[in-house]
Amino acid sequence: MTDGWSLEPTTASDVMAQRYKRRRFAKDPSSELEIDAGMTAFSDENESGWTICVHPEGALYFVRRQKRNEKSEANITILTNADVKDQERCICEHLDNAIDVILAQVIERGLQVDAELVLCPNIKHKTIGYYFVDVQARCMIWAETLKLSETRITENVRGFRSMEHIRYAMEAQYWAHVEAFPLARSFDEKTYNELSHAVLHASAERLTSKTSLSPFDADELDKIRDILDSLQDQLHHESPYAVCILARLSHTFAVSRLHNFCGQPEARLDADKSVWPDNTLSSHWIFLSLSVFMFGTPYSQLERLNNVWVDRTVNSARWKEYISTVYDEFMGLTLYSTVMLTVDVSFLAVPDVEVASLGNEDASTVSTYLSIIAIVGSMTLSLLLSADARRRKSESASKAAGLLNTVNMLFGLELLAIMYSMPFALLMWGMVSFLIGFCCRVFPQAAIYTRCLCAVALLILVMAVGLPLCTWWCVKKLDPADDEALE
Repeated sequence: MTDGWSLEPTTASDVMAQRYKRRRFAKDPSSELEIDAGMTAFSDENESGWTICVHPEGALYFVRRQKRNEKSEANITILTNADVKDQERCICEHLDNAIDVILAQVIERGLQVDAELVLCPNIKHKTIGYYFVDVQARCMIWAETLKLSETRITENVRGFRSMEHIRYAMEAQYWAHVEAFPLARSFDEKTYNELSHAVLHASAERLTSKTSLSPFDADELDKIRDILDSLQDQLHHESPYAVCILARLSHTFAVSRLHNFCGQPEARLDADKSVWPDNTLSSHWIFLSLSVFMFGTPYSQLERLNNVWVDRTVNSARWKEYISTVYDEFMGLTLYSTVMLTVDVSFLAVPDVEVASLGNEDASTVSTYLSIIAIVGSMTLSLLLSADARRRKSESASKAAGLLNTVNMLFGLELLAIMYSMPFALLMWGMVSFLIGFCCRVFPQAAIYTRCLCAVALLILVMAVGLPLCTWWCVKKLDPADDEALE
């Protein structure tokens, strides 16, 4: 290539990402357009051979069909996101040079490529990404030998050991390509039935398993079935809208099969199980000590986070379920904190509980003050975290995985578990402080029979609280589900 430009392999996912990241701003025209009398055709002139296409979402892309070489009558379809009408940047010229170089490499290496060619120029880095797509084989092709890490098709999945596993990665990229360029395509009964059966199986799995691998929840699957029923009339018809819908759903299921090591000996069968032996919870003494101090909530939160963020990937349906549960918990804690704050203030309003002069506070009053501070802290954190959880309810699985990856890299997932546990821990310590203040008021001054009754009630309370805690701990230790069979 000339002018410092170079070719590099790319993928359909990269092309889609660049399309959404590309920002072109509107600007006023240098001269006002005119509509001629009787004009009925409204299209821009294009003498370079590229056909203007519009994606169902509104994105602009271009298609050109040309002969593979002078000796062949077979045509090759070339697609690009680049604006070939941009004369200032000479995009069309750079694309023509790239096409000549790529096809020359194909002929030189004797490759039998009967596929579509996609070009994705990067003006800033002066590179043109490319890939071929074999529609029949549902895979991408390049004109050079590449290592797997250089193809960027793995979707952050590690541990590829077989070509069969790579096939699922290729299929996911194929559906991303079809979604990006849906014009002049149709789908047949085989493709439609594949997706319909996958949706039916996912629906049944959702109903019968709590650890379903489905990337959609039950409500979403019901809506998808309704959509597929509506698409059945579009079989063998060229409809970019129908093809785009089918490709997006198929891509989601293909990525799910890729992440779950479908067809491999170590295939994941439960969404909360890792395919790697090193996916264990933190056992650092500082975290365990804080967990005990915070009534075991951080360890429980960390376990829940690890069940959602398995092997550094996130199942979209499980993430939505988790974040919705967390949101409901925070809102519930806000209500409990409000009630407890009312109790604390009412207790201080009782005559003789709070002395009038400052500096003479007794243990009962100080404990109640500490309870109020803890309760207000719990209420404040619950409101802040519930607002954040509400915003993250609609996040995609990729954004959720990016969030957890960033938090884990910067602070560790333990810090997120501690942060999510703070509202509950502060509420519990607020209740404990209130109980201490109450006991400090009752036991030194009350009559002997009152102290005896309160002591018995306090003992019963401790036993009632300790019984479920001990039961849960024993069940957790003896749970046979934790004893995994390892080969």
